[in-house]
Amino acid sequence: MLETNVRIVQPGVNLYVLTRQAQLSGPSITTDLAGKACNALRRKHGLAAVPYPGNPSILVVAVRESIKPTHVEDGEWELDIADAGAPTQHLSLTSQYGPLLLPMLVERAFLIQLMKRTDLWTLDSKRIWYDNRAFCTEGEVEIYRRYEIGSILIDDVGVGIVVDVGTAFFSAQTLAYFFAPGLSESERKAREGAFERLTRRQLRQKGTLLYDNGHARVKCYFAEAPPDMTCATTGTVRVKNQSYESLLAYYEAELPELPVQGSAPAVRVSFPGLQYPQAVAADRVRIRVMNDNVPQSVSDRDKISPYARRQILSEFWARLKENPLGTVAPGFKDGMWKPSQRHIVDFTIPPLLFGRNGVLNTPEQADRKCYREHYHQRLRYLKRHGCYRVPPNMARKLYCAYSNQIDREVANRLATDVVSMLHELTGKEMAAELVGYDTVIHAAQQLRDADQSGMALFVLNDEPTAYHEVAFQLPNWRIKRVTVETLDQHYGYLTKGAWDRNSKSVRLERGQKRWEAFIGLITLDVAQLLDVVPYGINSAGPYEAQLVIDVGYEWRHFALSLLIARQAGKVPDFRIVSHVYPKADRQQESINPCILTDAILDLFARCFPRKFDPIMSLLVMRDGRIIDREAKGLNDAINQLKEKSYLPKDAHIDWVEIHKDTMKSIRIWNVNDDQSVDNPLLGVGIQLNARTIAIATTGTPTLSQGTAEPILVVGNGHCSDVLGAARANFSGAQLNWSSPGVAQRLHIGMKRTDDDLKARDAQEVRRLR
Repeated sequence: MLETNVRIVQPGVNLYVLTRQAQLSGPSITTDLAGKACNALRRKHGLAAVPYPGNPSILVVAVRESIKPTHVEDGEWELDIADAGAPTQHLSLTSQYGPLLLPMLVERAFLIQLMKRTDLWTLDSKRIWYDNRAFCTEGEVEIYRRYEIGSILIDDVGVGIVVDVGTAFFSAQTLAYFFAPGLSESERKAREGAFERLTRRQLRQKGTLLYDNGHARVKCYFAEAPPDMTCATTGTVRVKNQSYESLLAYYEAELPELPVQGSAPAVRVSFPGLQYPQAVAADRVRIRVMNDNVPQSVSDRDKISPYARRQILSEFWARLKENPLGTVAPGFKDGMWKPSQRHIVDFTIPPLLFGRNGVLNTPEQADRKCYREHYHQRLRYLKRHGCYRVPPNMARKLYCAYSNQIDREVANRLATDVVSMLHELTGKEMAAELVGYDTVIHAAQQLRDADQSGMALFVLNDEPTAYHEVAFQLPNWRIKRVTVETLDQHYGYLTKGAWDRNSKSVRLERGQKRWEAFIGLITLDVAQLLDVVPYGINSAGPYEAQLVIDVGYEWRHFALSLLIARQAGKVPDFRIVSHVYPKADRQQESINPCILTDAILDLFARCFPRKFDPIMSLLVMRDGRIIDREAKGLNDAINQLKEKSYLPKDAHIDWVEIHKDTMKSIRIWNVNDDQSVDNPLLGVGIQLNARTIAIATTGTPTLSQGTAEPILVVGNGHCSDVLGAARANFSGAQLNWSSPGVAQRLHIGMKRTDDDLKARDAQEVRRLR
């Protein structure tokens, strides 16, 4: 039976909350100030409040009696909150704004009770909470449980509170350890190197930190660690318009219980919202180690099985005991929500098209055995039938740049095996050319001398910035990267064998299979870089094309990807094109509408030949929220696409938001008759309401670690068929060309934009150094 990590608020669809309205007064009431007023009511009075739709001067507050007058101010603004004098209202799901406001009010009431009843703490979001103590310490890091809270409206069921569990990593040592005075030169460099590695400062990351002042934990960013600066020698510090002669003086005046000595090292950090870095005691600051930076030995700690996840969540809920929503609502129904059949949707795997008219049909049955066999067959079909589409002008030379740290024989075996498999899959003869190097810059120069742009298999050496240096030095090249360590490991399998669990011995045959699998994955990545299509589909749901819009790290760039998949005979019948564009405004996530319009027109021009058949139906998928100014850009682009005949006047066009990393954090698992718990079958979807569907694009049988993480497909007032949009998303995720044996979580267009933006960010990081 399917179960979720959602708890339903009593009494379900008949839920109502008693509310009153609060009036805000001040010089200029904005949506942002309305949010600050809601936060003030939460902090000062423990009240859940949300802005009234369309009128930020009015708040809807979950309270029975008159609201106490409250004054709120900061350095640049102030406002007053007072009861509006209107009668107490019963806000229900049948009220005008009930479906919108009830989930938010209940969620905020729940967060207030978390704050009151538990020792959990927050860092940079009211919806993300952490255990007070690490559940594990391994080497350099402490590992904490992390909980994400959200709310959702479920049709015919009611309001649900979503709680998901994850992991958070913090350094076991404070910054006082990393920048301790009096160290030997070798020890100082070792500690600074560890700091750089855990914060990724060598890649121009800011270095996210956790500052604990004894009363609150606050996120900040590393600025500098001046040598010999102590809490007593910082000079004047200014906090909240008050000056203190030193950091120590500030602590003694404002935080006298904090155990800080004048001789303790101090560092400077940047706090969100403050213009200049501030001095803090180094022993009150730890590194917030991002998941990509954790040591290999603990990298799988964030993989929580469905059984363990369910157990941890049960323990979480047990902490709250009775009345977990206070007086706002009666509480929760027993257990996690188990969706009924009317909420469950099953998405089927479409037929896959290979070369030489090969077709891998939809699995006969939607069960674990048939799906496992289907995914195993994908690579076999590739080898038997070849790739679906091979460009006639595909590059015929593969350069293999290898570090002189490894033998030429190893590099030669890698290159020749990849070229051999490329020939097998594409039918095209290819040659390999080896380029040995001492430094990445040396390799790049040799490659540029040989060709202005080409395809390179680059074996990275141990230079700290090797990955980014390659992108910077060879911007016009198509690069597949492999590390020296990974190549050495797999070549060892080939020549010495690998462990076989069945025979409990090291076997050469097993090692050779590991090598072949390694070569296969590299070859498929190289093939995609050469614009080869390993296998295709003739439709992705009810849409002939899908356009993906994504914004990159730090909002420097955005990427577009266009997938066309339709019946043979139309021109083009199958094509995917992606491109990265610079953002004009890097201070916000939204894309300038004029630039977005031009980019969409440019992408269509890249994708279509001179003579073509118009696209009859188009799905636009925005990674994250579609912002109002982007909607204008989309509308203008669609009108111009119709003028240029890329789309007919009556084309069917839908827009949806795809939330792959969402605060809703909905999870799905199976609870079997024997009470064992495992992942759902991939392709299972849950229709939460008329505009929202959660899809498990991964799951059993190909997910071996962790719990399936669904994506949310959300209609936004521009989608007439959310179910069709979800089906298109699932179908696009079947183009898992980089790893055919394992289900892919994202639509191929979204995976392409992710990969392209990461590659562009790598170039940008190196350029800014």
